[in-house]
Amino acid sequence: MLNGHGKVLVVDDDPFIRSLLAAWLQEAGYGVVMAADGQQALERVREDRPDIILLDLTMPRLDGYAVVRWLRQRPETRGLPILVVSADVRAHQKLAGLRVEGILSKPFDLDEVLDRVQEYVPRHTTKAAV
Repeated sequence: MLNGHGKVLVVDDDPFIRSLLAAWLQEAGYGVVMAADGQQALERVREDRPDIILLDLTMPRLDGYAVVRWLRQRPETRGLPILVVSADVRAHQKLAGLRVEGILSKPFDLDEVLDRVQEYVPRHTTKAAV
C-alpha cells in the first residue's frame, strides 16, 4: 500500500493506454507502476510488489497468457489479483483454466476499470483502533 492506497501495475504495449489508465488511477489515489510487455511486468511484480495487475494479453516478448501462468505457478504471486484488459473477443475462452479476477473489454470505460480495481484494492484504508 502506498500512503494507504493500493499499488496498481498497468501492463500494456500501447503507451497511450498505459498513460491513460495510469493517469486515471493516480487521480483516484492509487500508486501506479507500468510495464510495456510481459517480461517487464514480471520484473515490476518482483521489484514493486503491486496489489493488483491490469494486464493486456497481446504483447511482444511475453504475452499476457504467459504472465498469468507464471504468476499462478508461484506461491508468492498465486493470489495476486489480475484484471485482464483486452480487445480479444475470445479472451474468455483462451483464459480457460487460468484464474483471473475479471476481463474488461477494450475499448473500456474508465469508471468501470476503477470500480473493478476497487473491488480488490480499496482506495482508502482505515487503521484499526489500538
